[in-house]
Amino acid sequence: MLKPMDPTLLCQLVQGQPDVLTKEAEADAKFYRDLRCPLCSKSGCTKKLEAPIIKEGPDGTVLLRTPFGDGMLPEGYASCNHCGTEFDPYTKVVRSTEASIISSPQSDPLLE
Repeated sequence: MLKPMDPTLLCQLVQGQPDVLTKEAEADAKFYRDLRCPLCSKSGCTKKLEAPIIKEGPDGTVLLRTPFGDGMLPEGYASCNHCGTEFDPYTKVVRSTEASIISSPQSDPLLE
């Protein structure tokens, strides 16, 4: 079981330390806002995160997956604010989308 830390203690620990996260978070939010959806081609996406997977083993808790990689912020995927398509922000590989958008003749440039 994970136990959250005391917020008062956390504030004391970071007091006097430089703020390195705000600038990174603002740049990250801008990156996702400026992304163009690979399906509807509109810009304006939101970052979504994979939930960590934690299993309790016989000798304690084991973390199987975490959204944190090499950077300061967790890694995520993009969700289009217009059509709901979820995709990798770097490769544009679609994770999921609404079936009605895919089957709509208006969205297929080959049928135009």
